[in-house]
This record gives sequence, C-alpha cells and structure tokens, in this order.
Amino acid sequence: MLSDLETWRQLKRTEFGAAWRKQLVMRFVAGGSPRPPVEFDALMRQAVKYFRRVARGASAAAERNDPDLAAAEVLWGQTELRCAVQSLVLANVDAAEICGLLQLESSVLRILEALYWDVRPMLAAEHWIVARVITPEGDAGRDDVAARLRVAYFGGPYAAKSLLEARQRLPSDPSQQLADAALLLHAKAIQATEMPLSPDQSLEYLKLMTEMRHSEQLLQLERRKLAFRQQRWTQRYELAQARRGIVPAASPSAVDDQAHRPSTPTTAASSPPRSK
Repeated sequence: MLSDLETWRQLKRTEFGAAWRKQLVMRFVAGGSPRPPVEFDALMRQAVKYFRRVARGASAAAERNDPDLAAAEVLWGQTELRCAVQSLVLANVDAAEICGLLQLESSVLRILEALYWDVRPMLAAEHWIVARVITPEGDAGRDDVAARLRVAYFGGPYAAKSLLEARQRLPSDPSQQLADAALLLHAKAIQATEMPLSPDQSLEYLKLMTEMRHSEQLLQLERRKLAFRQQRWTQRYELAQARRGIVPAASPSAVDDQAHRPSTPTTAASSPPRSK
C-alpha cells in the first residue's frame, strides 16, 4: 500500500509527466511563496534555492553553490544528449552503465532522472509511457525523438544501446554499417507512423515511404554484394594457399573424425612375404 507521500508523487507524475518535479519547482519559484510545501523532497528544495538565485540574476552564485544541478540544467538543453538519456532510461538501462556510455557523473545523472525524466517507476505502465512520454514529443514536432523513444521502450536495452552507437560511430566494418543503417531505417519507419495524416502532409508522407522502400532495396542489394565479395575473397584466398602448397588447417570436427577412425595396417605389415 502506498503512503500518502507516494500517492501524492504518483498523482503529480500522472498529471505533469516525467518532469513533474521541475514543473512544480518552477511554479513555486514563480509564485514567490517563502517556504516550499512539505511534500517537496530534498532535491526539489535544492532546486528551489538554485532557480531562485537564477531568477534573481545570480546565476554564477547558483552554479558555485550547486555545480551538479547547474551541469544537469546545461546538459538537458543539449538535444542529442537529452535524447540519449531519455532512450536509455526508457529501456531501463542501469544508471551506472548509462554514466559509462555517456561519460556522465552519477550525481548529475541522478538529478537528470529525478528532476527532468522521472520514468523508471512507471516503466510497467505502458499506456502512461505512450500517452505522457512518447506522444508529447511527436505533438511538439519532434517525431524523430518520439520514434527513438518508442524503439528504446519497446526494444529494450539492446535496441536503445544499438541505436545510440549507430548514431555516434562511423564503423569501418561493412556488415556493421549495414546493421546500423537498418536500425536507423527502422527508427525512420516508426517516425513515419507518428506523423499526423492531414491533407497537407499526405504527399510528404508518401514521399517518405517511397524513400524508405528505396532505401530498404538498396540495403538488401548491399547485403548481397557484401556476401558475394566475401565469397570471392574466400575462394581467392584458398586458391592462393593451394598454389603455395599450404594445406588448410583441419577443422576441429575433422580432427575428431581422424581420432575416432580405426587405424589401418602399415605397409610393412600388410605386404605379402617375399619368396625365397
């Protein structure tokens, strides 16, 4: 059974969404009341002091007194990093692993999750996640973000981390390039389904779907080309080894077969006796 405080937090989370703490803090700071409500936890009271200083024009003092909160505020304003944090948390990736992937201090990530992106307690509530977390991104015109969040939430940790790596790296391995392209294309497909189909946008939607199908065909063609090149390389390598007189190493199964094969008599033992 939830306590009164937990029930209050659940209600505010349901009403305001993932950033319910930040919204309540900013409303309180704007209202000018001297003392925070008793329901405010330690982080919210800390945030009240910080944003009051900022509102009074003392941003430098606020940063000196609370560098972690200042860092969280700056980092949350960086679109790519914010989306990475959102995706990984939605996929329920462990906080320590997120810090390693994004090079964040654990104290800063704790503030980011609690003040701006408090979704972990609600990950089992699919309807709330879709309605209060993913859909608002699309409604705000950030269809790409909504698509990435949907992939992360429904795909889990592996999908979220793979999507993050696909956007960050430029792999030299052709097979990895194809895998990354396929994953990004899947995110684009989800983004397309998030688009509202008003009459003015129908043509753009059809154009996007045509481009996606064309990209899928190109990916399939590149996969076939890659498989063909790998096969030709293997054949050339084996031919070169044969010309040099190098016998390919036996596979483990061949070695096992040889070990269990009954031994044949030696030539000396099997040859007929000489006539005198």
